[in-house]
Amino acid sequence: MLVVIGTIVLVACSWDNSDKKPERHAAPATSAPSNWFLDKKESFDPSKASVWVDMGPKGLNLLDGARASDRGGTVRVDELDDDNGLTPADVEIKLLTEPKHGSLELHSSRGRATYIPWNTDFQGKDDFTYTLKLKGRPEVIRATQYLDLEWSPGERFRRSEPAQRAFATCADARAHGAAPIHRGDPGWGEHLDADGDGIGCERG
Repeated sequence: MLVVIGTIVLVACSWDNSDKKPERHAAPATSAPSNWFLDKKESFDPSKASVWVDMGPKGLNLLDGARASDRGGTVRVDELDDDNGLTPADVEIKLLTEPKHGSLELHSSRGRATYIPWNTDFQGKDDFTYTLKLKGRPEVIRATQYLDLEWSPGERFRRSEPAQRAFATCADARAHGAAPIHRGDPGWGEHLDADGDGIGCERG
C-alpha cells in the first residue's frame, strides 16, 4: 500500500511548484534515447547515385537506407532520413575519404551532401566513404557512396550528332556549300580547323 500511495503522491506533486519534475527524454538533436541502436553492426551502402556531370552539382542523401531499432520493449524500426521519430539531427556524420573526380560539401545536420564534378568530359566511377553514429551512442557504422558519372541524355545527343554529321574534309564541306564552317555549325569537326580559331575551311 505504501508503494501505491507513494505513486499517487508523486503524480499529484508533478502539477505543483515543487522541485520534483516528471522525467523527460533528451532533445533528439542532443542525443538519441539509449535504447535506440543503428541497424547495421559495421557497414551499409546507400543506393548508387547517377551524376550527370554536365548538369552541375548533385545532391546526395547520405542516410538513404540507414535505420535504427528500438530494443527497449516493443521492437520499432525508424528510417533516419525523415522527420518522423529520429531525424538526421540525431546522427553524426564524418567523412573518411574524399571523392577522386569531384569535391564534396557535407551538410551533416540534414544528412545530405552535395557532389560537385570537376570535369564535364569525364565519364566513369567515383566514391567516398563516411561514418554514421547516433548521438549519445557509441556504435559507429561505415558507409560507402558509389557514383556513376555520365553525360545527361541531352549532352550525349549534342556530342554525338556533330561527329556523325562532320564533313570528312574541307573539300567535302565546300562541295556542300558549307565553307567556311564555324564551330557548332552542322558538319563541324575540329579536324577542319587548322589554326584553331573556331572557323574551318577558310581558304580555297
